[in-house]
This record gives sequence, C-alpha cells and structure tokens, in this order.
Amino acid sequence: MNAEYHPAARTAGARRFWHNPQLLRLISAYAIGYIHMSGVVSAAHIEPGVLDIFRFGTDLFMVLAGFLTAHVLGNNGRSAGAYLRTRLIRIVPLYWGVTILAFLVENYAMKSHQRTLSELFMSLAFVPFGPYPILYPTWTLLVIVEFSLIIAAFQLVSVKYGILYSAAFAVLLAVAGETSSIENPIFVFYTNPILIDFAFGIVIFKLSNSGLFPFKLPW
Repeated sequence: MNAEYHPAARTAGARRFWHNPQLLRLISAYAIGYIHMSGVVSAAHIEPGVLDIFRFGTDLFMVLAGFLTAHVLGNNGRSAGAYLRTRLIRIVPLYWGVTILAFLVENYAMKSHQRTLSELFMSLAFVPFGPYPILYPTWTLLVIVEFSLIIAAFQLVSVKYGILYSAAFAVLLAVAGETSSIENPIFVFYTNPILIDFAFGIVIFKLSNSGLFPFKLPW
C-alpha cells in the first residue's frame, strides 16, 4: 500500500478496509485511461461514445483524493507542511519531466503545433492556459495540486476544522465559476466544478467517522 495513506490502525479489519479505497483508485485510474483510447476505439470501428461510460473515473478519483486526504490530516495526525511536502515530491518531478518531454516532442519532433516558452513555464508552474497545460491529460494533476494547497492552508488556520473549511472553500470556488461571467482561462480552470468532488470526499469521511453511515470505519 502506498505509504502516504498507510493507516495508523494495526488491526486486520482495518487493513482489509483500507484495501477497498486503493481498489477504487485502481478502478478509477483504468477508467480514466480508457477515456483516452478514442483513437484505438475508432480504428476498431467502435462507436467512440461507448467510452463515455468511463468518465466516472475522474470524479471517483477526485472523491477518493478528498477522502484519503481527510484521513491523512484528520486521523494520522500529519501536519499540513509534511502532507504538502509529500504531495509535491510525488507530483512535481514526474509532472515536470513529462511536460518538458511533451514540449520537446511537439516543437521538434511533430512540428504540428508550436508551443512557446511562456506556455511551457506556465505549465511547469501549474498555471493553465487556454485553459489546459501543455500535456492535456495532466490537467487533473493541476486540480489536485490546487486542492492540496487549499487544504494545507486551511489546516494551518485550524487543525481541527481545516478540512471542513477547505471543503467549503472548494464549493465556493466552484459556485463562483458557475455564476461568474469571467472568461479568463486561469479563473475558469481554478473554479472547475470538479472541486466539489474533493469536498464530497471530505464529507463522506466526516460522516463515516461520525457513525451516521451504516458501517463503522475501523480506526
């Protein structure tokens, strides 16, 4: 199991429970991968619309991210700084590597669409343009980094209620994006309604911990 989400509980029941979220993450990852196989599906003369059923994968992944983050900060006692440092170490090096590779391939191998250095630096700084980064599928990483910064900031404000404040703030951002007429691509991206998925994951965690769900989490 990934050490970032390793539970503090040591009972066999707890270990069995924590296999389930990891299985759901695997399912969501495969579903997301299938979405990007439209070219293969078309070549096989299959209706590309059949892939739409796998679009649940992105939402499921974000909900799980919110749930697991709430567990790490709420039950494992990890500080906001330690959490954010771990997240950035896992995400930034690989993201920078594939982004630079995509930039070089598009500019010097394919030569079909020239990317500017400004676009490259914006993407490396997790700032989208038009409204996605250079490598389109990595837009979800930008959303995850955004939420990680939000939740870490609110944890510094309140250790006890930080995850709830961050959930409320994520919902407010999504509402602002839906109700505002601002067309700036950066604003549009950072107010993506998918932020609500993180809040939903946090709410599920809090409810499950409170005993309101018909099952009891083993921690």
